[in-house]
Amino acid sequence: MGHERERDDAARPARSGRGSASTPADREWARDAWFAAGCGTVFGAMALGVLLVTGALTGPWVALCVLAGAVAFAVLLPARVRAGDGWLAARGLLLRHVVRTDALVAVRLTGVVAVHVVLRDAGGRLLAVDARVLAANPPLLRALDAGVRVSRERGTLPPAPDPLRDLRAAAIVRPPTVLPPVARPPVARPPVTAGPRPAPPAPAVHAAHAGSHRP
Repeated sequence: MGHERERDDAARPARSGRGSASTPADREWARDAWFAAGCGTVFGAMALGVLLVTGALTGPWVALCVLAGAVAFAVLLPARVRAGDGWLAARGLLLRHVVRTDALVAVRLTGVVAVHVVLRDAGGRLLAVDARVLAANPPLLRALDAGVRVSRERGTLPPAPDPLRDLRAAAIVRPPTVLPPVARPPVARPPVTAGPRPAPPAPAVHAAHAGSHRP
């Protein structure tokens, strides 16, 4: 029983300051959380609006609309990924999963459209991290890379194949390439040649004036 307690203590990361250099975290999580909250609020408000228009705005239906908005928020809320010295954790709305990155026994990529990095350590703990989160947060990817190297040095993780090499080569983790604006070629205008100026028109002779000179 003492060994089980030691193993749990080893898997529990040390608490430190938020966003410190020793514990890098997902920098985009707050924005995604606000997006999930907004979607849940809009979904619940739309359901309430439908009930208001149809005249079915009763207590049970209102509670059901609020519950539907909360479920939408829970589904859209991503797990917050953090890393530290020898560990990687993902905390969701209710659950929290932690693996020891310095004692990994398996690292693999799963999925085609939504690629995830699946980690399993020597204690049997399992964690799946969205590859896009690692791509958007280089400190997290470096922390995982360091843990993989330690696991190989300890002999818990086979030396080949290199899963992080496949992760870096995957198109999903490549940052979007910002193309420079295309410079349009200047429009060629015909050269202006200096030609002879046209002669000024002859002055018009009025008929009355011309008749005065007749004999």
